[in-house]
Amino acid sequence: APDNFTFKTTPFQHQIEGFEYGLKKDRFLLGDEQGLGKTKQAIDIAVAKKLALGYKHCLIICGVNGLKWNWESEVATHSNEKSKILGSKVNKKGRKVIMGTEDKLYDLEHLPDAYFLITNVESLRSEQIVTAIQKQISLGNINMVIMDEIHKCKNPTSQQGKALLKVKGETKIALSGTPLMNNPLDLYIVLKWLGYESNAFYSFKNHYCVMGGFGGYEIVGYRNLDQLQSNLNDIMLRRLKKDVLDLPDKLHSTEYVEMSKAQAKIYNEVSEEIRANIDKIVVS
Repeated sequence: APDNFTFKTTPFQHQIEGFEYGLKKDRFLLGDEQGLGKTKQAIDIAVAKKLALGYKHCLIICGVNGLKWNWESEVATHSNEKSKILGSKVNKKGRKVIMGTEDKLYDLEHLPDAYFLITNVESLRSEQIVTAIQKQISLGNINMVIMDEIHKCKNPTSQQGKALLKVKGETKIALSGTPLMNNPLDLYIVLKWLGYESNAFYSFKNHYCVMGGFGGYEIVGYRNLDQLQSNLNDIMLRRLKKDVLDLPDKLHSTEYVEMSKAQAKIYNEVSEEIRANIDKIVVS
């Protein structure tokens, strides 16, 4: 780690090992089991890269839309860096809300004074946004990309799957707590995005899948899995809770989830009804 780097929050031993692993690799998959603090490790690595290499911005892409707020909170907890959810504004009621594509594009074209830029993978469905990200990467303004919950983006034929493969970056970290070897095809996007797979999806599929059935288009089995597992092991750091001995008792955290307009309407209706009938509730 650079001499001027210090952990803002005290890491566990496995997080120190993950941090050191990440400083040695520019492209890897952090596959720790849920609850082992992948987010903190990724944030610490990103801050250390900034101090050591002069990185200007780190882009965080959330595979789950509502986790943008969680990442914003985690950045504030584990670092002294600022973060900005692309397209976010404070409305007249003083609440932070996330606007549409035009506002996200504005933030990408006028990069804010925040090291961490946060968005969701659905944003990549916009060719304009992907182009704006590519431009900032090529200009050296976005140097690092963290793809959280990358297993949510496993379909290489989907719009966001294709878009993710266009988002490069000097340093790339993929995060996933979900075992990825259940279906070998789920690994294609991971390996391709990280730069460890040069073949097109068709060739990848034929190398690891046994085709048969009607017309020979159905997957009837898998092959070369030892080779695939070996390739994965070379680029993945994965620890399980049962193997990590220094964990404390369960840690509780509050995560904020973004509601759709329909969900917010139902929530408000239920909330108003409870308030109206609060005096009728009997506490036993």
